[in-house]
Amino acid sequence: MNPKKKRPAIVNLSILTLITTIVWVIFEVYRAITLNPDPVVPAEILSQISPELDIEALNQLQTRLILDENQIGDTVLISITEESQLTTPPQNINQQEATQSSATTQEETETTTQ
Repeated sequence: MNPKKKRPAIVNLSILTLITTIVWVIFEVYRAITLNPDPVVPAEILSQISPELDIEALNQLQTRLILDENQIGDTVLISITEESQLTTPPQNINQQEATQSSATTQEETETTTQ
């Protein structure tokens, strides 16, 4: 009857610390490999902005014309789909229909004469 000997608490703590350190290093290496590089920013964007206010631009804001909704009128929104981009513009639709209808009538007359 041999009772199992317990490991000392310091050994348990050191094993958990070692496992934590190894996992930490692995995750840091993975993050360093998969990390996207910092974007390149042009020097003109990084340059300092003048702290002085442009008085002329501020005065132009006050003289702008402001319109009410009644003065603007109705706004019509047109959605563009792939199908409408492939078709001809609306002003040419009548011409296209006319050429198609004349072509079909010519085919019909040819088939009936034969």
